Amino acid sequence: MTEEESVVHIYVLADGAVHPTRIGALLRESGADFRNVYAGLPEADAGDACLFLARVDDPKAPWLAQFDAMDLRAPCFTLIWSRVDIDRLARHLHQFLVADIGEGMTALIRYYDPRNLLVTMEVWGDDIVERIMQPIQQWKYRGYSEEWQCIDGPMEGESTQDTPLSIQLSQEQLDRLRNTASRISCSRRS
Repeated sequence: MTEEESVVHIYVLADGAVHPTRIGALLRESGADFRNVYAGLPEADAGDACLFLARVDDPKAPWLAQFDAMDLRAPCFTLIWSRVDIDRLARHLHQFLVADIGEGMTALIRYYDPRNLLVTMEVWGDDIVERIMQPIQQWKYRGYSEEWQCIDGPMEGESTQDTPLSIQLSQEQLDRLRNTASRISCSRRS
């Protein structure tokens, strides 16, 4: 393993839809390296209401402190520790956004919502969770808690999902997500 590959990066996965006038603007002003995880989907046209992945170069950066304050009011971001670079991680996270919900319909699954991350993983099951966590050493979320919760992944994992994943959700699984206040956006896709 090279020195570059052994570096563990900290990333923010931020839901711009929660604070559409602040999150994207803060990222641009900060100069942080960030990506739109919705890239390639119709939702990418949502502008600052998109899903952003940003690398944290300075854990004491003012923009991160502002994110933290916003998150305490309305949960909007999670923290990810990973050895993979930002482009690979954004592409990987992108592959888990869309699920087949039957009858020719797909849904954008907001698994990244800090209030719903754990429930979504329970609904997905072990196979999908193992795949999404493969390049993630640790995923922290708060939801409505003041304390950070942690999901641990493989310590040396670097494998990423580079092609669309076939996630199929039953009506029972959809009902469980809806009943836990998960926001699911449904749209026809080919």
